[in-house]
Amino acid sequence: MALKKVKDPKNKKGVAFILALFILVLVSILVVAFIDLVTSDLRITNNHLARLKAIYIADAGIEYAVSQLRVDRNWSVNSEETLFPAGSTSSYSVTYPKAGTLRTIFCQGNLNNNEFVATIEAKVSIQGSGSPYDIKIVNWKEI
Repeated sequence: MALKKVKDPKNKKGVAFILALFILVLVSILVVAFIDLVTSDLRITNNHLARLKAIYIADAGIEYAVSQLRVDRNWSVNSEETLFPAGSTSSYSVTYPKAGTLRTIFCQGNLNNNEFVATIEAKVSIQGSGSPYDIKIVNWKEI
């Protein structure tokens, strides 16, 4: 019967190094994937925030038109662009053709020189016999 040579357990340094290297590569890949995911989420969040700002700017234009109609029910404008806030690169443009009892206000909000644009359509009814008139927003939608 031949004797088998028993391997020395201290001779496994190469296997431990390869295993540690494999784990390091795996963790590095996971970290890179996580950083890419976080960067994409941040970009999506910033775009969503900018879009919301454009909607709020357009809504400010609707509120401006409503405030004008409260004072003068015959107010109309073909297209009026206003910087919002004053001195910024953002603006809203109000279009309000006067027609019918149920009138439609269009407003386009522009953020950072038209980088992000939102358009709102609001249908309003004007009631009352004198200033200030009662303005009711019947329908408000983003288009």
